[in-house]
Amino acid sequence: MSKVEESAHAPVPCHCPLQHFLYRGAYFGACTGVRMRKFKFLASSAVLAAAISGIAVLPGTSAAAATPSCTKRELFSTNGSGFAYVPMNSGLTTTRCSLSQGANNKAVTALQEMINDCYVAKGKISGSALSEDGSFGTNTFNALKKVQTKIGAGSDGKYGPETASKIEAKADSGSCDTFPAS
Repeated sequence: MSKVEESAHAPVPCHCPLQHFLYRGAYFGACTGVRMRKFKFLASSAVLAAAISGIAVLPGTSAAAATPSCTKRELFSTNGSGFAYVPMNSGLTTTRCSLSQGANNKAVTALQEMINDCYVAKGKISGSALSEDGSFGTNTFNALKKVQTKIGAGSDGKYGPETASKIEAKADSGSCDTFPAS
């Protein structure tokens, strides 16, 4: 058997996968044959799993940069003493999820409650109370931008990990407090 035939059936040892990579469909590195097929299978499986769980990974972005959408309102422990309703993702059960204008669900209701209870009612931001209808419209967008400015988060009117790490929610004890990442 020639060396070419051997390499198709007996892969060359691959000691450090980080030294090997794909570039525009061409493979560069020592892993060949079976190991390369396993790599392609694992990579395609990861993309499929991300698609099923609702995480979008765009070309040129990392999986860490992808943030799942907030889809539900869930009772969650605050950093103080108590529990509060906060936006969460139902598939991954995480509080570090995203909401933006146009969303319409229970997670938006939780965000509207947080803004009303901890910022409007306490006089931390100006304006009238939001309608807690679960619809992320212009009023929620503008109120969230005011809250983001107040808490020192990027003022873009989108609820995401940075805002979630700084915004307060009203606990069952009546006080407003931040909540830990999950």
